[in-house]
Amino acid sequence: MHKKPLRIILAEESSFSQEGIQALAELGKLDTTNLTQEELVERIHNYDVLVLRLGLCADKPLFMAGNRLKVIVTPTTGLDHIDLEVAEQKGVTVLSLKGERAFLDQVYSTAEHAFGLLLALLRKIPSSFDAVKQYQWRRDLFRGRELDGKVLGLIGCGRLGTMMVRYATAFGMDVLVYDPYQKQLPEMITLCSSLYDLLSRSDVVSLHIPLNEETSGMLSRQEFEWMKSGSYLINTSRGAVIDEQALLDNLISGKLNGAALDVLCDEHLIGKNQENPLIEYAKEHDNLIITPHIGGAAYESVHKADMFIIDKLKKWLLENGF
Repeated sequence: MHKKPLRIILAEESSFSQEGIQALAELGKLDTTNLTQEELVERIHNYDVLVLRLGLCADKPLFMAGNRLKVIVTPTTGLDHIDLEVAEQKGVTVLSLKGERAFLDQVYSTAEHAFGLLLALLRKIPSSFDAVKQYQWRRDLFRGRELDGKVLGLIGCGRLGTMMVRYATAFGMDVLVYDPYQKQLPEMITLCSSLYDLLSRSDVVSLHIPLNEETSGMLSRQEFEWMKSGSYLINTSRGAVIDEQALLDNLISGKLNGAALDVLCDEHLIGKNQENPLIEYAKEHDNLIITPHIGGAAYESVHKADMFIIDKLKKWLLENGF
């Protein structure tokens, strides 16, 4: 009796490298497409393997519809787009980049993007370019801040935080770190014993932490009160680590000089006829920069992540008799 061919769906084709797509096609019958969440739920019953990034969710309705589903493959470190509890209940394996430190140490794009946001925010690069496109050549309107001598506070100093230390010290910044879990920390940093200690001393605060029960809402109204007046915030972690309304209020009041975000709490709803208060604010104010979760969206990092996760899938298939 012949086994049924393994059926694989890559539901976010545009987010994958061509080399990754070709490698997936060697593992079974591959369908590549760009689907809405609703379309994916309608079609998932046909597939053994679901491959997705961050544009779609593996939520309870998807698991309920995916009776044939055996494994979900996501070349991401964060897993808040997948209902892990339901996956376990349904016996579906989730393969990701989470915890793959040796591999991730060779992926630089998110840290580079975080530091790029820092530069863009303090030097008002997006707004000055917008002015030039309107034929306004007014250098006096876009006076920014030097990085040299400023204090960068890193919340989290794993691989991304460690990369940020290297970039920041190259620009002459002093670096504070709050991370109660990392035992090995880079040289040239000052370790803070509390979040208050870091927030109250930093000119720029940058978040490099996973989203979990402990970090959800980590920067709430209280923490924003602790921050220095005139300071800046960078977030390339996950939107839910920040109380977004508290952030907005502190931008409006002037307590914060600015913020740059690559992530939002409801980013999966953007473009679906629902307004986002932070985006609405950014339309009218130059001190908030928002990018669409592109920290990992560099050609090199996408290719490396695709090939690594597909190799992980190959090993899983062999170990499980496929």
